[in-house]
Amino acid sequence: MPNSRPLKKILLSFLVALSLLLFVGDARAQRRPNARPAPQPTPQASVTAKIRLRWSGRTDIPRYRVQVARDAQFADIAVDNVVVGREVVVTDLAPGRYFWRVAPAAQETGSFSEAKPIQVETGVVNESTISTPQQTATTRVVSSAGWRTTTGYVQKPLAAHLRSATSYDFVGVNSDGMVFALDASSGMALWTARFRPNARRGEQTGNGGAQPFTPVIFNSAQGLANVLVAFDAGVRALEGATGRELWRVQLEEEATSGVAADFGQQTARELVVIAGGGKTMLLINPESGQIINRTKVGSNVIGSPVPFVYKNVRGLALALKDGTLQVRAEDGSLSVETKINTKFTTAPVFVQGPYVAMILVGMEKGLIAFDVSDLHPLGKIDFSRDGPRGTLTVSDLDGDGAPEVIAVTDSGRVVAISTITGQTTWVAEGATDADSAALADLDGDGVQDVLVAARTKFALGFSGRDGKLLWAADEESPRATSVQPTARSLVIAKTGNSSFLVGSDATSTGLRAIELPRLGQRAASQ
Repeated sequence: MPNSRPLKKILLSFLVALSLLLFVGDARAQRRPNARPAPQPTPQASVTAKIRLRWSGRTDIPRYRVQVARDAQFADIAVDNVVVGREVVVTDLAPGRYFWRVAPAAQETGSFSEAKPIQVETGVVNESTISTPQQTATTRVVSSAGWRTTTGYVQKPLAAHLRSATSYDFVGVNSDGMVFALDASSGMALWTARFRPNARRGEQTGNGGAQPFTPVIFNSAQGLANVLVAFDAGVRALEGATGRELWRVQLEEEATSGVAADFGQQTARELVVIAGGGKTMLLINPESGQIINRTKVGSNVIGSPVPFVYKNVRGLALALKDGTLQVRAEDGSLSVETKINTKFTTAPVFVQGPYVAMILVGMEKGLIAFDVSDLHPLGKIDFSRDGPRGTLTVSDLDGDGAPEVIAVTDSGRVVAISTITGQTTWVAEGATDADSAALADLDGDGVQDVLVAARTKFALGFSGRDGKLLWAADEESPRATSVQPTARSLVIAKTGNSSFLVGSDATSTGLRAIELPRLGQRAASQ
């Protein structure tokens, strides 16, 4: 066999030279100034798309309301705009499947068209057109401005200074747990908050049919309102103007109600949250979300605690379902309690009259008053055939310095009671759907009038002087009288030169707003 050593040496030399060439070439590539960097992935959050929406409409209706939602039921609304014309371009939508619809909005928002799906993709202008049916292009023109939404049933809308210290917006939570902040003059959504904020596409975003937590409005250090809402793991604070989350608190128990305990201050000293089926009270720092105190209160709390100040004492009044009334100090400790042999039907209210301060609570056949100092009973007010429900309203209707209490009863009566004499001032019928009363001077006589929801009417207005019916706002599609009442609340807020009355409509499909008659002008039925 020939000698292989020279061949091995030649092969080894070749391999060494090849390695040196590769090394030098790699080093030169690294030093090359124009070498392209490796492509970086685009963050998913920055990927947005554009859609152009068109509809047929009518030449005599210039304004339309356009909604784009992530679901066919429009529970998760992404866009809610008023448009002049019959075309709009919507930007900054994440890719995915959406639904959109349109309604005329000459004064009130009319009937929406059927929802149409649209698949939104990046890199193209996604277009969709709706041929608006004749019947959905009509709008009911009323004697005053207003709007409608399709938020779903909102039992208790709230008015708050979300964006301005001089005008109001509205906040409400629907039966699915979604919170809406709405512009008072147009009803357009400023922001929304899901009950399950971290739900992924296709997952349930609502509360599964649980009793919704009514949002709590509390003033920030800057003077505008923030909003405390519930979510699937506790409560969280949202900036009123934008819906941006400020903080969140994880709770072991589901929150059921709450209140801002400001004790007469401009900003809330603490937030009070009832959880655990109404048996636990938590005090929360409104600035940081820190839990200050957690207290067991015994039986279930009805509604929300009521903060009050009396002789420089700051307290919280709680009515429990077993007939126990408690007053707790601002740190949550029990100051005094009493128990009566009946069941309470409403949360308490604090009444500061010209002669005595008292706490009033609804019971099965009327009201009962307690002295605020030691909770000894002051007397009962008999309603004879039924008892109060929902929320009691306290107001000095005629400005004489002696407040009245307005109660709505199980049978739909509105009862006004003097806190001086304990006697019924007047009774009116028709508040079949009402949970509580709203107040406004409808006819300019200097007396606050009482507005309540009714079964086949959006609202009824009774004279605060004698209970006489002054005003009624009809519904386009009255609910059948066989349907049980749903306990709707109304709220009034001023924006600009107008005052709007807002509440869920009688069909419980969404919120409705109507402009109230101007002061000094006799209200007319619409």
